[in-house]
This record gives sequence, C-alpha cells and structure tokens, in this order.
Amino acid sequence: MRKVEIGDESLTCMSVDATTLARVAWPDVLLLVAGRIITKQVEVEERRGGAKTEIVDARETASDALALNIHTVTDGEEWRVESDSFDFSCLGAKKKLLAAENFAALVETFMTCIERAGGRARFDDSYNRVRRLLTLVWPLDERTEARGLRRASVGRFNTEALTSISNETQFARYARLCRQIELTRRAPTATS
Repeated sequence: MRKVEIGDESLTCMSVDATTLARVAWPDVLLLVAGRIITKQVEVEERRGGAKTEIVDARETASDALALNIHTVTDGEEWRVESDSFDFSCLGAKKKLLAAENFAALVETFMTCIERAGGRARFDDSYNRVRRLLTLVWPLDERTEARGLRRASVGRFNTEALTSISNETQFARYARLCRQIELTRRAPTATS
C-alpha cells in the first residue's frame, strides 16, 4: 500500500495514483504484524592474476524500513505498509517529521479505529526480537549475480559481482504464521 483513507467504519487501501485497491471494515481486521525489512547489498570488484585474486573495490549499502502487515479474516487478504514508501498524510495533525514516529502513530490510529468499531484485532511486534532465531528455520534471501567484466587497463579486466541479502520473505512467512495461529486461536473448539 502506498496510501490509505481512514474512516470510522473502514480502511481503504489505495495505490499511488489514488485508485482504490481494497476496502476492509475495521471489525474484519484480524492481525497487525510489525517488523523491519532490512536489505543489504555488497558490490565487489576483483582482479585476477594467475592463481591470485585481489579485491580492487568493495561497496556496501543497507536500507532499513519499518513494515506492518495487515491481515483480515478473509482468507489470504493481507496488505503491507513500509515506512520508506508510504504517504502518511492520512494522519492529518498527528503527522510528524520522522517516518518512525509516523509509523507508530499509524499503528496507534489503526488499533484505536479497530477497538472503536468493535473489532478484536491483535497487534504483534515480536518479529524484531525473534528475527535471528527465525534464520535457523527461514534463512535470509541471499542472491549473488555476476556484473560482468570491467576494463581496468589495456588488456586487463576486473570482474564485478553484486550480493543482495534481505529478510523480506522471512518477515512475510512469519506474519502468515502469526495469522494462522490467530485464526486457530479464534476457531471454536469442537466438543464431543
């Protein structure tokens, strides 16, 4: 999601061009799962000389965005808000200068609206605490791609490679697991 309209009865999810993607009634919101999407990229340029390989240049960049997955009682419906690409104008007077402050205000606003509408959604912010343990079960996405050859001088070439590491898939799996646990917790138990 890039933008939302917060109403008394429902949440309207919108794309960047303000076209409606979906509308969900507040009581139909099942779960909000908060976490961080961390992406790291490492570019390495190497020079090969016989059996010896020498690193000529290396660059590392990282990004860290707060994320909120919103799950509904409707099977399979979920939306994600990421702090680095979300329009917080829906907060109105509560809007601050920092994305982290806006993110916290957005979660608080969502929970207030859900409670006011009689919903029972749960808020889970445990992902950041268990993230390292989850790596044992769901490893981080790591992809290395060759960037080809780069001319270093006459007759000499260097090779370049880019390695990307992200926890985005791990966070999505964790949020879906939390949704399944919440659905199981709410399911009526069969009595014999």
